[in-house]
Amino acid sequence: MDAQEAAAAFPSQYDAATGESSFDKVEKELRGPSLVLNCQLPDGKQVPISCHVGQDVTFVKGQLHRKLDEAGEVPPGNMKLFMDGNWMFDPLSLNDFPSIMNRVSDGAQPIAIEVKFE
Repeated sequence: MDAQEAAAAFPSQYDAATGESSFDKVEKELRGPSLVLNCQLPDGKQVPISCHVGQDVTFVKGQLHRKLDEAGEVPPGNMKLFMDGNWMFDPLSLNDFPSIMNRVSDGAQPIAIEVKFE
């Protein structure tokens, strides 16, 4: 078996055109398209959160908490997210919300999210 036959017997896991591995491609597919959520706090301040539709509500809440903590603005109470008046509860993924998927496919971003602390 020469070198070319040996290379064909065990194909590279990397795509020469993109440099991605087969695992990178699967992960990218599972993450889904990127989006921006514009989180409106009770005081009217808006905080943008960049993520992917494959992320869950807990991830968004964690990113929002991190941004608020860095600014020293974390209000007391449990954080709840609402979109179009509907509670976005854990452990749902963002792709579980048809209105998010419709807005992503239409290119309507950022997506408005209301934040409440109870």
